[in-house]
Amino acid sequence: MNDTNILNIEGSVDVLIEYLNYAVNTLLYHREVYSSEKFAPLDKYGLQVYMITDEKIKSYVDTFLREIKEFIDKKKVEVVDINFISEETLETVESWSLTIKYINRPDDDKQQKPLSKIRAEIANVFRQIIATVSYIPHLEQPVTFNITAGTLLTKVPSKWEETVMRKSANLEHFPLRDISTNYHEVKISVAHSPTGDQEMLCGD
Repeated sequence: MNDTNILNIEGSVDVLIEYLNYAVNTLLYHREVYSSEKFAPLDKYGLQVYMITDEKIKSYVDTFLREIKEFIDKKKVEVVDINFISEETLETVESWSLTIKYINRPDDDKQQKPLSKIRAEIANVFRQIIATVSYIPHLEQPVTFNITAGTLLTKVPSKWEETVMRKSANLEHFPLRDISTNYHEVKISVAHSPTGDQEMLCGD
């Protein structure tokens, strides 16, 4: 696939899954959930991103994305949350939400967005994520993480666990940039510990 290609719906899902993968890894690295020695740099979207090398963690992320792809294909996933959880209290102290909207568009629509423009939007989101983590409070306590999905499924697949999250009551919410392909729009936001009088900054 080259940069001038126009995505069909299957390609749009692939781009979305790739976006989720790099988002998870970017957050794990920049929120310092694991030591930097567990990551390897990779050039992507004109940026340097850091990918987890620990096989157990990588397998967890890869398995989640492989399983969720099936239900994004079926338009059954509304939101994917990347949650950072206090090892001491088991409360979610920070959560990054990617809300998915499905766009009905014929494949021959003349207004479709080229892949190069979609990748540029994704790059801008990652730049904003990196800038944002320098302004929100550092994760002072040891945390672990999980990835959860809000779905329209009436029955959760047996291989999935239904998770009840304990979220800290005083999280502040902050929206970031959106991205859109020809068939999906993804809004990303973060719920984090209070910043006090510190002002959140973001790029245009």
